Amino acid sequence: LDLVNEEGLPMDVEEIAKQVQGKRVALYFGAGWCPMCRDLEFMLPQYMDALKESAQDICLIYVSSDQAAEFQWDRMQKLSIPLGVNYSTANALKSKYGIWAGMESRNFVEPEQPRRSGVPAFVVLDTEGNELK
Repeated sequence: LDLVNEEGLPMDVEEIAKQVQGKRVALYFGAGWCPMCRDLEFMLPQYMDALKESAQDICLIYVSSDQAAEFQWDRMQKLSIPLGVNYSTANALKSKYGIWAGMESRNFVEPEQPRRSGVPAFVVLDTEGNELK
Protein backbone atom coordinates (compact mmCIF):
# COMPACT_ATOMS: atom_id res chain seq x y z
CA LEU A 1 0.00 0.00 0.00
CA ASP A 2 1.09 3.54 -0.76
CA LEU A 3 0.45 5.20 2.61
CA VAL A 4 0.70 8.70 4.02
CA ASN A 5 0.59 10.03 7.56
CA GLU A 6 -2.01 12.52 8.83
CA GLU A 7 0.03 15.41 7.39
CA GLY A 8 -0.02 13.82 3.94
CA LEU A 9 3.66 12.87 4.03
CA PRO A 10 4.63 9.59 2.38
CA MET A 11 5.60 6.77 4.72
CA ASP A 12 8.42 4.38 4.01
CA VAL A 13 8.10 0.62 4.25
CA GLU A 14 9.83 0.43 7.65
CA GLU A 15 7.45 2.99 9.20
CA ILE A 16 4.44 1.14 7.84
CA ALA A 17 5.76 -2.22 9.05
CA LYS A 18 6.13 -0.87 12.61
CA GLN A 19 2.50 0.32 12.61
CA VAL A 20 0.92 -2.84 11.19
CA GLN A 21 3.22 -5.64 12.36
CA GLY A 22 1.23 -8.50 13.86
CA LYS A 23 -2.06 -6.62 13.62
CA ARG A 24 -5.15 -6.96 11.57
CA VAL A 25 -5.74 -3.99 9.31
CA ALA A 26 -9.09 -2.27 8.87
CA LEU A 27 -9.45 -0.21 5.73
CA TYR A 28 -11.98 2.52 6.44
CA PHE A 29 -13.58 3.86 3.25
CA GLY A 30 -15.13 7.22 4.09
CA ALA A 31 -15.45 10.93 3.38
CA GLY A 32 -15.92 14.06 5.44
CA TRP A 33 -18.81 15.25 3.24
CA CYS A 34 -20.73 11.98 3.83
CA PRO A 35 -23.42 12.26 6.56
CA MET A 36 -23.48 8.49 7.17
CA CYS A 37 -19.70 8.50 7.61
CA ARG A 38 -19.85 11.33 10.14
CA ASP A 39 -22.64 9.50 12.03
CA LEU A 40 -20.42 6.44 12.33
CA GLU A 41 -17.15 8.20 13.09
CA PHE A 42 -17.97 9.38 16.60
CA MET A 43 -17.75 5.73 17.68
CA LEU A 44 -14.35 4.99 16.11
CA PRO A 45 -12.15 6.03 19.07
CA GLN A 46 -14.24 3.97 21.53
CA TYR A 47 -14.20 0.98 19.20
CA MET A 48 -10.43 1.17 18.69
CA ASP A 49 -9.85 1.45 22.46
CA ALA A 50 -12.10 -1.55 23.12
CA LEU A 51 -10.22 -3.65 20.57
CA LYS A 52 -6.89 -2.67 22.09
CA GLU A 53 -8.07 -3.54 25.61
CA SER A 54 -9.32 -6.95 24.44
CA ALA A 55 -5.92 -7.79 22.87
CA GLN A 56 -7.42 -7.59 19.37
CA ASP A 57 -5.35 -4.61 18.33
CA ILE A 58 -6.09 -3.39 14.85
CA CYS A 59 -4.50 -0.79 12.60
CA LEU A 60 -7.03 1.56 11.00
CA ILE A 61 -6.18 2.97 7.55
CA TYR A 62 -8.28 5.70 5.95
CA VAL A 63 -9.23 5.29 2.28
CA SER A 64 -10.56 8.69 1.32
CA SER A 65 -13.46 9.60 -0.92
CA ASP A 66 -12.95 13.23 0.07
CA GLN A 67 -12.82 15.79 -2.71
CA ALA A 68 -9.13 16.67 -2.26
CA ALA A 69 -6.05 15.33 -0.49
CA GLU A 70 -6.12 18.26 1.95
CA PHE A 71 -9.60 17.18 3.12
CA GLN A 72 -8.28 13.66 3.61
CA TRP A 73 -5.47 14.85 5.89
CA ASP A 74 -7.86 17.06 7.83
CA ARG A 75 -10.22 14.11 8.33
CA MET A 76 -7.39 11.84 9.45
CA GLN A 77 -6.28 14.41 12.04
CA LYS A 78 -9.83 14.93 13.36
CA LEU A 79 -10.37 11.19 13.68
CA SER A 80 -6.85 10.43 15.00
CA ILE A 81 -6.22 7.98 12.18
CA PRO A 82 -2.44 7.93 11.69
CA LEU A 83 -2.39 6.15 8.31
CA GLY A 84 -4.16 6.82 5.05
CA VAL A 85 -3.91 5.53 1.52
CA ASN A 86 -2.23 8.09 -0.70
CA TYR A 87 -5.03 10.15 -2.24
CA SER A 88 -3.58 9.84 -5.74
CA THR A 89 -3.53 6.02 -5.61
CA ALA A 90 -6.68 5.31 -3.59
CA ASN A 91 -8.82 4.51 -6.64
CA ALA A 92 -6.86 1.32 -7.27
CA LEU A 93 -7.74 0.06 -3.79
CA LYS A 94 -11.37 1.15 -4.17
CA SER A 95 -11.56 -0.77 -7.43
CA LYS A 96 -9.91 -3.85 -5.91
CA TYR A 97 -12.50 -4.06 -3.12
CA GLY A 98 -15.45 -2.63 -5.08
CA ILE A 99 -16.05 0.21 -2.63
CA TRP A 100 -16.44 3.85 -3.62
CA ALA A 101 -18.82 6.74 -3.15
CA GLY A 102 -21.63 7.02 -5.69
CA MET A 103 -20.33 10.38 -6.88
CA GLU A 104 -17.03 8.65 -7.80
CA SER A 105 -18.68 6.08 -10.10
CA ARG A 106 -17.47 7.89 -13.21
CA ASN A 107 -13.90 6.94 -12.17
CA PHE A 108 -14.69 3.23 -12.25
CA VAL A 109 -15.86 2.38 -15.75
CA GLU A 110 -14.61 -1.21 -15.68
CA PRO A 111 -13.46 -2.02 -12.14
CA GLU A 112 -11.74 -5.25 -11.19
CA GLN A 113 -14.99 -6.23 -9.51
CA PRO A 114 -18.45 -4.67 -9.45
CA ARG A 115 -19.27 -2.09 -6.81
CA ARG A 116 -20.31 -3.87 -3.64
CA SER A 117 -20.66 -0.87 -1.35
CA GLY A 118 -20.53 2.87 -1.04
CA VAL A 119 -19.11 4.80 1.89
CA PRO A 120 -18.88 4.29 4.79
CA ALA A 121 -17.45 0.78 4.60
CA PHE A 122 -14.78 -1.33 6.26
CA VAL A 123 -12.61 -4.11 4.89
CA VAL A 124 -10.65 -6.05 7.51
CA LEU A 125 -7.45 -7.83 6.53
CA ASP A 126 -5.70 -10.53 8.54
CA THR A 127 -2.02 -10.33 9.44
CA GLU A 128 -1.17 -11.84 6.04
CA GLY A 129 -3.15 -9.19 4.12
CA ASN A 130 -6.09 -11.44 3.21
CA GLU A 131 -9.61 -10.08 3.47
CA LEU A 132 -11.65 -11.50 6.34
CA LYS A 133 -15.18 -12.28 5.22
